Amino acid sequence: MDNNKYYIKNIIEIDGKIPSINEYSLVLPGSFIIGDVKINDNVIILFNCILRGDLDSIFIDSFSNIQDGTIVHTDKDIKVKIGKFVTIGHNCTIHGSEIDDNVIIGMGSILLNNCKINKNTIIAAGSIVPQNIELEGGFIYAGNPVKKLKEISEKHLKYIEYAWKVYNDLLQKYKKIFI
Repeated sequence: MDNNKYYIKNIIEIDGKIPSINEYSLVLPGSFIIGDVKINDNVIILFNCILRGDLDSIFIDSFSNIQDGTIVHTDKDIKVKIGKFVTIGHNCTIHGSEIDDNVIIGMGSILLNNCKINKNTIIAAGSIVPQNIELEGGFIYAGNPVKKLKEISEKHLKYIEYAWKVYNDLLQKYKKIFI
């Protein structure tokens, strides 16, 4: 069976900006990648995500994953930058935000314009990070608005590593289906 004939990549140019997706990354069906978006190697964008680089740029670094139903959007003159080894859970909204390396953003979380999540951080599911806020790295945050809960332990760091590795393994499995 030729799986590729059922797989339409929804890569859309806007204002002369064409998304750039590394050949070792994968965008799964139902997802739209629009405009000024650069995706580095070993990134998986799961089903039904929208990455809209129509107002400014989106950059996703290596070994990160964006799970089903997540929306990543910029704002006028406000970029999105996602570091290495980042796991973004299902149905998140990442809007004009910067996420450093080794971060987990829990399912259903919302990050607003000009917030910055520093490295080695976990944002609990369902949390809201207000605009114009920088979260100190090395902690777990939760709530609406987020509040610092506790310091990251070695166990949490191992979980962050486990999470991105699980999705890197899925990347390899899905490549066999869709490429």
